[in-house]
Amino acid sequence: MERIDHLRLARPCCLALAFLLVVGPILYGCRPAGPDRVRVNGKITFAGGPPPANGIVFFAPKKSAEGFPCRPGRARFAQGDGVFSVTSVQPGDGLIPGTYRVGINCWRQLPGDDGTPGLSYIPASYTPPEITVTLDGPNPVEFNLDVPTTR
Repeated sequence: MERIDHLRLARPCCLALAFLLVVGPILYGCRPAGPDRVRVNGKITFAGGPPPANGIVFFAPKKSAEGFPCRPGRARFAQGDGVFSVTSVQPGDGLIPGTYRVGINCWRQLPGDDGTPGLSYIPASYTPPEITVTLDGPNPVEFNLDVPTTR
């Protein structure tokens, strides 16, 4: 009888071990990939007011921090509040340390598939400031933009 009791205990342990051996690597692979990132959140306004339409803020790497790869980021903002959170791989994961050029798209009229130009709410003369992200700085980084209105 004792031998049967040991088998009853051994079977659940073997199943648990098999589960960990199969599922463990899968769960480990679901962690954020790549180097450390710094979360970047912000708000975009247009002449101090809410954005006139939905849009996107782009972060193009200009220079990565030493030992880090270059990776662009992007963030969507909504017409009502203009709040955004930057994504480089997974939603809201932020940016790899480095310096980034910033670009904004907010269309009054989208460019046409036939090549007709779109009409942007962003003045052609407006250049957003660059952003530098470091691991030893604030996390998350607060990056707010106020876009002047077109005349």
